[in-house]
Amino acid sequence: MVFKKLCLLLGLTLSISITSLAYSHPSDSDNPPLDHTSQEQQELSADPAQFQLIAEQNAFQPDTPLPVAIKMTIADGWHSYWKNPGEIGMPVRINWTLPEGFTASELQWPTPIRFEQNGVVGYGYENEIVFLASIIPPKSLAAGENSKIEASVQWLTCSDATCLPGVSQVSLEIPHDDGSGSLSRQNQDQFTKDLFSTARSRAPQKNNKGNPIKVFSSNKIIVVQLDNSLAPCKKATFFPESKQIIDETHQAIHSTTEDKPNCASIVLKENESSTAKTLKGILVLENDTTKQAWDIDLPIERDAKELMIGFADKNNLHSNQISEPNANHTDAQLSFPLAFIFAFLGGLLLNLMPCVLPVVSLKILSFVKMASQSRKITFQLGLAFFFGVIASFWALGGVLLLLQSYGHSIGWGFQLQEPLFVAMLAALLLLSALSFFGVFEIGTSLTSIAGQAQENIRAKKSALFSSFCSGILATAVATPCTGPLLGAPIALAVSLPPILALLIFTALGAGMALPYLLLAAYPSLLRFIPKPGAWMVTFKELMGFIMLATVIWLLWVFQGQAGNMGLFILLFALLLISFGAWIYGRWCTTICSRISRYVGISLTLTCMGISFYALTAAATIESDESSWEDYSPERVEELKKQGTPVLIDFTAKWCGICQFNHIVLSNLNVTKKLSEHKVVKMKADWTSKDPTITKALHAFGRNGVPLYILTGKNRDNAFSILPQVLTPGIVIDHLNEL
Repeated sequence: MVFKKLCLLLGLTLSISITSLAYSHPSDSDNPPLDHTSQEQQELSADPAQFQLIAEQNAFQPDTPLPVAIKMTIADGWHSYWKNPGEIGMPVRINWTLPEGFTASELQWPTPIRFEQNGVVGYGYENEIVFLASIIPPKSLAAGENSKIEASVQWLTCSDATCLPGVSQVSLEIPHDDGSGSLSRQNQDQFTKDLFSTARSRAPQKNNKGNPIKVFSSNKIIVVQLDNSLAPCKKATFFPESKQIIDETHQAIHSTTEDKPNCASIVLKENESSTAKTLKGILVLENDTTKQAWDIDLPIERDAKELMIGFADKNNLHSNQISEPNANHTDAQLSFPLAFIFAFLGGLLLNLMPCVLPVVSLKILSFVKMASQSRKITFQLGLAFFFGVIASFWALGGVLLLLQSYGHSIGWGFQLQEPLFVAMLAALLLLSALSFFGVFEIGTSLTSIAGQAQENIRAKKSALFSSFCSGILATAVATPCTGPLLGAPIALAVSLPPILALLIFTALGAGMALPYLLLAAYPSLLRFIPKPGAWMVTFKELMGFIMLATVIWLLWVFQGQAGNMGLFILLFALLLISFGAWIYGRWCTTICSRISRYVGISLTLTCMGISFYALTAAATIESDESSWEDYSPERVEELKKQGTPVLIDFTAKWCGICQFNHIVLSNLNVTKKLSEHKVVKMKADWTSKDPTITKALHAFGRNGVPLYILTGKNRDNAFSILPQVLTPGIVIDHLNEL
């Protein structure tokens, strides 16, 4: 049994570890105008999750909620997550983009299912699910016009082998009723009727006085007592809305009789830190033929010494005294020790990951250089590196636990879903690669230790600090390359008390840093490595290319988050960083004059300041490629006849001014104003030769790009030409004139 559990836990950790390397580009979907459902969306997508936006009625009526559904189809063998994903995972998030005056109701979540693998509990969905909401239009609507509703869906799907996050866009254009209600009364197709009917039937019911459910608590044990007015059940599952109340791994059912088991109550183990006054979540009761789901939000009766379980007739109870779930169960005994061991072994394996290998390889080379020095100094420097790694893992684990405690659904490795983190990490690794190539050195640098550390106390302190920073750098570059054996231990750590959780992270860091501490303590182990020589410089430069490969991968991830324009700005920032590093290495060394160093440092800081601003700007740009239509003269004429304003961007990737102007058009205030005026954005990309776009340029009296055309809401041929160099103010002023 123990061997089987070990094999299962190993399989889970290996599958979860691949998560941090699996990223998808945001998928886009659109609907033809006036279509009430987007049934063809994403048919060609390879994503394991596909989405449709469907309206229950054919038209909006003033101030009347219109039910809509987002249908999520999950590939076989994959699952997604509920709003409380359980011990690990990320919930589905839906963000609406609506016309001015329109609002969206709170999302109605379908009843989830519970899945457990090696003690890691998750709540979520499989196959096909439907999220319901209502879109409420304003009190007055222009008859005969259309309104477009859009939703951005952030999702995470996992299989037995890997996890894949993504962002999908869905939209729907719905006409306004002409006032007679004839459009809204049109019959929907059977698919839409069945979809909404099934979705409502699967939604949890609100608890009411006709179906009383009571909640008691004593000694960190919560009992949800069921009433005999509920349908008989053989299985009961509780899905807590918050992570902070109960221990997901402990749920037990007490039944009324032994010969004919029927749910009387469900027993939950409360988290030690919980002080909740109410229990919120979904209670699912099942038998052979039926399944009931209750949405409960009930007060917890604290310090109930006599916790009665069962129905009104207490004589039928199999037990009338609640006993605490056995905290010393064999699984509980195994979970923490195994997690600690796997975290340690996973830390050892991190040294072989491509992101970490260049840093740790140079650390070994530094030991080769120091082989002839004092063993005491060598050990001190190795110890400084060891504590740098440990402190970094404590910091990362502490931040993870802190955010989890405030209800943020995050997991290890998902920091790479933050564009700013990806951009900063790419910049850090680029600087490391440039240092490997010898473009610059910061004293002894972050990735090497001074060979002359014993010369004086100051040099020794500097070397110790550099070694400590080497440990920090090694941990930082390890974050995008979470290796084998780490998934389940980290998943368990975030559900443990802080002290035990930090022990898991300590084991992880100790495993990663132990080889270097041993090499520092026993320099004789280095006898298998060739003696210092020119090969070390070549090896160091080779590691620089491996580091650049990691930067390229991070750029690919960033492009999927911030789009082409965000990537363009990031590349410009990295160029500035490289230029600043070159200036530092050329004019800021100790052999340069004081004036040269001052000027060089000033220029370096200027470059770094500008690049940091560019990094943050790039990270705040959202990928909006899906909101631009390809230029089509026929489509422009169609929109003009409908009285819909159109912004046409004649651009090309080789046009520098065009790229600057695209940043302006991606400005938050500009995009908001475009949405308010319901402007359709069209991109005429002239990067490659296109006779249609060339003809259009000539028609507007131009022979090149950029060119920006804004048509009005009236149906004549009136249009305005915007300046070649745009600012947010210029664009907004022209939009206000529509």
